Amino acid sequence: MANPIARKLYVRIWLAVAGSVLLLSLVLGWAWHRAERERERMRLLQPPREVVVRNEGASASAAPRR
Repeated sequence: MANPIARKLYVRIWLAVAGSVLLLSLVLGWAWHRAERERERMRLLQPPREVVVRNEGASASAAPRR
């Protein structure tokens, strides 16, 4: 005699959908985490930006570096 879960089509479909959603969530979470780690690594490797402020006469005024 067959297993009762195996005989019910809607239960098998529900389990397949739930398993697919779980797998997709895990893969997307892993990819997101990896992308964030790569973005943080790139941020740390880049030199800091320098800001130039121009006044009305279009001459640049720079703040002293600390």
